Amino acid sequence: MEKICDKFYGIIYLVLIALTVLTVLSAQMDFARSLTILIALSIALIKSSLIALYYMHLRTEKPLIYFIVLIGIVTVFILAVGIFPDIAIGL
Repeated sequence: MEKICDKFYGIIYLVLIALTVLTVLSAQMDFARSLTILIALSIALIKSSLIALYYMHLRTEKPLIYFIVLIGIVTVFILAVGIFPDIAIGL
């Protein structure tokens, strides 16, 4: 059983590395600045979800923890949306 868990964590680790490489490659592409930021934030959301669910073992927690995590996600989303006007004017 322990070998299966180690292999599974290894697969998640490789997926996280692949997503990091994808983030770097997307930054090198000639996309619009807002699209590049959207791609990077989307990949970061996927990576943070994988880390929280598997390495922090949140997928086996009680439903209350999801509400607490959701509050943090909503707060980050509000703060991220708050900087979009600054990005649009080039600050």
